[in-house]
Amino acid sequence: MEAYYIVNDPKDPLAVKATEIRKQDYLFWKDAKPDLEDDFDISCHTLATRTGLSERRTRDITMALYRLAELPLTMTLQETYYFLDFSRLITIDAVLSKLGDVPAETLERIDQELSRYLTPSKPGQVLPSNTNLRRKLNGLIAIENPSTEENKEAPTKNNSYFTYSSFGGKAGLAVEFDETTLIAIDEHISKAAEEHGLSKAEALAKLILGEIESRTKVVLHMYRAHDQESAPAFIRGFGWVSPETADNLRPAQTRDMDLAKEMESESYVTPPLIGAYVEGRDGVCRWPGCYRPAESCQKDHRIDHARGGKTAGSNLASLCQHHHNVKTDGGAFYIMDPHTGDIVWLFDDGRWEYDEPQGPLAPKNKNWALTVGQAIAARRAAAKLSLIHI
Repeated sequence: MEAYYIVNDPKDPLAVKATEIRKQDYLFWKDAKPDLEDDFDISCHTLATRTGLSERRTRDITMALYRLAELPLTMTLQETYYFLDFSRLITIDAVLSKLGDVPAETLERIDQELSRYLTPSKPGQVLPSNTNLRRKLNGLIAIENPSTEENKEAPTKNNSYFTYSSFGGKAGLAVEFDETTLIAIDEHISKAAEEHGLSKAEALAKLILGEIESRTKVVLHMYRAHDQESAPAFIRGFGWVSPETADNLRPAQTRDMDLAKEMESESYVTPPLIGAYVEGRDGVCRWPGCYRPAESCQKDHRIDHARGGKTAGSNLASLCQHHHNVKTDGGAFYIMDPHTGDIVWLFDDGRWEYDEPQGPLAPKNKNWALTVGQAIAARRAAAKLSLIHI
């Protein structure tokens, strides 16, 4: 059976119409985009007044199309399926812009991995979201743009702090830190917010003003291949970070996720190590289109524990409270491949949807990390991923 995304389902009239809309939108902008020699500001202003879009949007679309032209394999996919709307194309450009001017061979490697990631492998597959697309590209950047001793700048005073006025009597604060520092700050604020029942913005303000204290120990969960030199790492709640940042976050405890994958427990309650593997494999809630982080989800037994279902990675899936209830109430049912974690959801009306795990331990992401690493360093046969507590 031919592989396809649900948004391109050839037997679904709604999907067929939506694909045609995306196709015509893409072809319109591809034809209308300004030439490289044209005045950028005037061209985008003209496009905005003629289309009713904002100038910012026309700028983003123009940049996205020129970026896509630098990724021929990905562009061929797009012009075959017309599955990427402009929000996703803009996301690709926005994330890759972090690299600045890069050699052609770097873009070629990124193009190869991105096109592989975006190529449907199963029928009825869910199209990667902007969030997952951004996460994938950030992982590519983490490998392609590592800091080295040669390109490190001498330490300078951090003058990035500034405030600005907003609307309605409000104002904003912006400041930049190196990844290691920001990760620690963000986790500290998150823990304080959880401890005191506040939003992260409220917790930040109250911590700085001394109105609250946080006695919570900050623990970072980092997934990283430990048999591969200069491997990037994935930090739960933050995303992919460069090898240098990962090296700076020295582990207090290391746990073997290959071992966790094979573990089984007689208990209904999921042990922490098995739970860490399931969260690292799934990344988010496994309901198609739900992106609640896996660490905030429940661990659902595919085969009920009361019916002999194991408490093991092969029988557990991350489901948020709402979609766990949908499954429990019988509104939908899923079948999971115990080896890959791939899930097929079956619905009462006869529809079905295919969902792949999105976490750093998912086979797709695990293979990707090695493949890009091979283009930079030596080829590795397999990755042995660990969960590191800091």
